[in-house]
Amino acid sequence: MSLRRSGVRAAPVALGFTFRDILRIFRRRLWWIILITIFCTGIAAVSCYLMRRYRPIYTSTGMVICKTPVQEDILRGFTPPPNKDLIALETANEVAYLTSESFLNGVFERMGIQRTSWFKKRKDKKMLLEDLKDSFSARAQRGTEYVIVQMSASNLDEAKTLLDEILDEYQNEKYEQATANLRDDRSSLVKERDKIENLIAQKRDMLNQMRQQANIPGWDRDNTVILDELNTMNRERMLLEAQIKDMLIRRQQLQDDRKTQGYTSTVQAAVDQDPLIMGYRNQMLNYQTNLDGLMDRLGVEHQSVQQVQTLIESLRRQRLAREQMLQQQYGVLEEQAIENRIRSLQQQYTVVLSKFQEISNRQKDLDQKRALFENGLREIEDHKRVKLRFEDRIYSTDVALDNVRQEQEQIIPGTKPYTISFPRFSVFIPGGIFVGLLLSVGLIFLLEFIDDSIKTPSDVMRHLQAPLLGMIPEYDEEDAEDIELAKVVSIHPQAVISESFRQIRTNLYFSAPLEELKVMLVTSSSGGCGKTTVAVNLGITFASEGKRVLLVDANFRRSALNRLFPAEGAPRGLSNVLVGQASAADVIRNGGIEGLD
Repeated sequence: MSLRRSGVRAAPVALGFTFRDILRIFRRRLWWIILITIFCTGIAAVSCYLMRRYRPIYTSTGMVICKTPVQEDILRGFTPPPNKDLIALETANEVAYLTSESFLNGVFERMGIQRTSWFKKRKDKKMLLEDLKDSFSARAQRGTEYVIVQMSASNLDEAKTLLDEILDEYQNEKYEQATANLRDDRSSLVKERDKIENLIAQKRDMLNQMRQQANIPGWDRDNTVILDELNTMNRERMLLEAQIKDMLIRRQQLQDDRKTQGYTSTVQAAVDQDPLIMGYRNQMLNYQTNLDGLMDRLGVEHQSVQQVQTLIESLRRQRLAREQMLQQQYGVLEEQAIENRIRSLQQQYTVVLSKFQEISNRQKDLDQKRALFENGLREIEDHKRVKLRFEDRIYSTDVALDNVRQEQEQIIPGTKPYTISFPRFSVFIPGGIFVGLLLSVGLIFLLEFIDDSIKTPSDVMRHLQAPLLGMIPEYDEEDAEDIELAKVVSIHPQAVISESFRQIRTNLYFSAPLEELKVMLVTSSSGGCGKTTVAVNLGITFASEGKRVLLVDANFRRSALNRLFPAEGAPRGLSNVLVGQASAADVIRNGGIEGLD
């Protein structure tokens, strides 16, 4: 039976199992789980016992301690410490080598292996290889240099024998590989050392040729005759530059004096030393002395005084004319002398500068050659140091060749097994329990999926894909036979079944807005399911809240509302309204409960 409300869609319902469903399934099928688990555990125990008695497996365990490769940087003379990644890579390589088909095929050639019953029972080489892969294992122990190797066999003595033969073959092959690698390394080192020696010889020949070509004593020690000449020329060049600069300054001073005075002090000094000028000056002094005496005795207007004054003035004019002539002559001579001196100094400077540049170029060439020479010396020293490192490495390789056995991976032989490694009760019993639990749980869930019968409300939701609004329990009161169940809400409002109807009413309120809650349809898949009981009791619960409810009986075959709510006269209902024999107002009547029609 279901409730439908017009205009409101039902919410989607999850089809999976809820936690309560799973608990219910486990409670209902608990004995299945126990019996299947006990059965599987028993089979595991019996299988383990039979295998231990007739097909036991013994495992011998050994160990390989790997030598982490350390490669020295010869050029820098530095040996980096091994890291965890390098150790892990080395152990992984050894595991891959131990389990490789090429190595395992080589194991079959050993006589110790061929004498074992394990080898004799297997004639096919392909089968031998597959069985050996299944029986032999190697694994690296994380974070360490250890590789654990194990060999399983049905005979405890043969398990150890097989493992020891495998480890011995491994050690022999690693010895051959190590010896071959060391010899190859030594050959490569010798070739590199010889290359270094050739480079040193070539560098020395080049330096000797540079000495012979230079042919200058002390050129490679920065102490040459050219350097002394260069220093001398540099001093002469600087001296000439200073003299030229002084003469230029002197010429400028003379030109400035000529502009201001018309003559220079040097010219004036030369003019003053002229004998004629000196004679004029002395005569003028004598006449001036006589003039002073005559003026005192005869007066200024005397004829003798005037004659002396005329002589003095004539001498002054002659002296000035002589001075101007000499100043002009001496000025020209002085200027020519300075220009000649400047040209002479410039010519000397040009010659010295040319020689200085020539010697400088020669010195630069020597400096470049000396730099190449010194660089060659440094390269020779570097090559010598590299050569010493190669020789040390060659010596170390020779020592390693002599001690290759001691430097190999350390082998710890296989232990003799005294207990059965497979099968074990400690593994089979828990395994049987686990398999039994897994099988039983899988079986009961498979049965639940196959079983499509409806037993619980969750089955209803899962199969009908409709939400569950509520459940109506069976009415088991003592006087239930005397009560009309369709009206139990109004007769016994405190009963459990009445509370269930009110719960459905509340769920309907919360399932949709009140304005959409107008029309509800109650139906079922077959007759006798309780449609009328649910419809009447829900109508009574809605009416008890003060709502107006119209209860319509649409069951044309087995109508029940006329029986529950008897009417006077001929009964009329929905069918009369539908065919037009009556109106809705004619057939609606009060149900005897306030608000319910």
